Amino acid sequence: MGELAIDKLASVWTLVAPNERVSIKTHLHDVPKDDGTRVASGTHKVTPGETVSRIARDNGTTYQEICKLNGIEKPYTIYPGQILKLPPKHGKKAPVPPAPYHGQPATHAPVPDRAPRAAAALPGKPAVSEKRDQESRHPVADVVATTPSDRIAAAIAYAMKHKEPKSVHLCLKYVKRALFASKAIRSYPGIIAAKDFGPFLGKEGFDNLLESKPGANLKNAPIGSIIIYRPVEMQAYHGKTIYGHIEIKTEHGYVSDFFTERPTYGTDAVTMVSPVGRRIPVSYKVIGIWFKE
Repeated sequence: MGELAIDKLASVWTLVAPNERVSIKTHLHDVPKDDGTRVASGTHKVTPGETVSRIARDNGTTYQEICKLNGIEKPYTIYPGQILKLPPKHGKKAPVPPAPYHGQPATHAPVPDRAPRAAAALPGKPAVSEKRDQESRHPVADVVATTPSDRIAAAIAYAMKHKEPKSVHLCLKYVKRALFASKAIRSYPGIIAAKDFGPFLGKEGFDNLLESKPGANLKNAPIGSIIIYRPVEMQAYHGKTIYGHIEIKTEHGYVSDFFTERPTYGTDAVTMVSPVGRRIPVSYKVIGIWFKE
């Protein structure tokens, strides 16, 4: 019969012969092969560009039902590769697959503790492990991400998780941490003025749509765009520099050190200029809509 070898993989003993391969199942549960596209009945795998509303419409339900079932809170952000549970159609309960039977009753013996494993990324969904920055109270995360779109999605998720209830005047710090934690940028720059952050983004592969896409504005800017504002009338007030503002566009608003549903300063989404402020008598203008494909 030639050389014979036995190996064990996914609860199946396999005999390997020179010209054939025969699988022999044991009493253990079989592990189905998952190529990353298998989705259980009653669920939906999010693809790039999809929204909760669109998924709800395509599946004959409402976004409220999907958000309630999956624990998604406002601003209802979802990510490519995320698996969403869908409400049963026509009021019927989703079928529950029967437990596999292999001739023996199922047991639930405790699994011995092993050394902790690194967080594993699901398809299209970054895995985040946090650590505390010794110099600030703000967490820093190491995020496993494979593509720019995934990195931006991870940056938005990080920023939404760590935002403050209202502005603490640290917009650039929070945006830099989100971009660096998600590996959307490769280094953590020492720039302190939001209005000066554009050239750094350009070196990191971001494209300023105001220069490359005629007609670009806040209304049609893609989700994940980095928006930079610059004061118009003056760059300093009472001897102090006016730093400007930076934020990330999300599906339902804009996030930096806080979240707002509309552009900061009451900026018009099309003209991209704000009214003159009361506390500091300047208006702000959008000078960059930076985006990485």
